[in-house]
Amino acid sequence: MRVRMADLGILALGLGLLPFASLGLYGVASRIGRHRDAVWGFLVGVLAFLGLSHAMAAVLFDESALSLSIGSGGALALIGFGIAIGFVLGWVLIERGVGRDVPILSRVAWAALAFLAVHSVSDGLVLGQSYAGPIVVGVEVDAVLFSGTVVHRLLEGAVVLVPALAAMWRPDKTATALTAGLLVVPAAFLPAAIFESVSLGAGSALTHALMVFFGAAEAGLVLSLLLLGFLPQVVQTDRMRWAAWAGVGFLTIALVHSLVE
Repeated sequence: MRVRMADLGILALGLGLLPFASLGLYGVASRIGRHRDAVWGFLVGVLAFLGLSHAMAAVLFDESALSLSIGSGGALALIGFGIAIGFVLGWVLIERGVGRDVPILSRVAWAALAFLAVHSVSDGLVLGQSYAGPIVVGVEVDAVLFSGTVVHRLLEGAVVLVPALAAMWRPDKTATALTAGLLVVPAAFLPAAIFESVSLGAGSALTHALMVFFGAAEAGLVLSLLLLGFLPQVVQTDRMRWAAWAGVGFLTIALVHSLVE
């Protein structure tokens, strides 16, 4: 068991550190500025897949298991609560900001950072579930899984980096903000801790409840992030160009996920 937990810790730490590699985008900041519609459009597609398509698909999958424990009504109520919490969080960060007179692009960067944090918790719970319960499946890492995971986490880091660059955040500030990605580490150990603390049935129900809540919260947060943050940055640019790049971003992250799942 200690060996398996050590493996889990290494995998989780790797996932948490990968978004820091996106700091390399500071080296091409001028190019990102010149191709603003393409870059932001690409990330619109990435967010649409991660936070809407994929997150809600995972929520509905886990909801079926959770319904066996708390009933369909309770599971649906939890989904609705999670979506509402996520949407309000995004709205508050973008419309109200984290302080007085915070520029809109900086507010978008903070909301994107919240997405990275929530998504990292969700990733950690999914990873940790493989190492929890009576039957430990674990994760076998091969070249395809490794490559797909690297691209996946780099794109998540880019979701924070691009608005941070536009808001003229210093690299040290952005690097500090990216520590939110390390939330994957405690989240990965949470399922095993739950199963060790309660009965098998209760552990399964609680783990699925957490996965449903954070997945739903991610969907709500991304919805507000897209509507209030990313889309307003591109709708006044070349419509066909940013829309085409949004499609490319959606397809890219979908293909990446087909490799890692």
